[in-house]
Amino acid sequence: MINKIDVGKRISFYIKTYAIWSEIEKLRPRMMLDITCGTGQGIKHQIKRINWPITIVMVDISHRI
Repeated sequence: MINKIDVGKRISFYIKTYAIWSEIEKLRPRMMLDITCGTGQGIKHQIKRINWPITIVMVDISHRI
């Protein structure tokens, strides 16, 4: 059975993500800072949306450093 709260949270997440990326696409920044704790999995999915020249600075703040 699907939990209605989980579905609502997912929908809210996608709406927020769409709104954020709509603004980023309007601004088309020349540089983006990706601060994460991992192996670049987040930016891997977002890079598909970027279709303009950009420099991405990746910073890993994980405990493995």
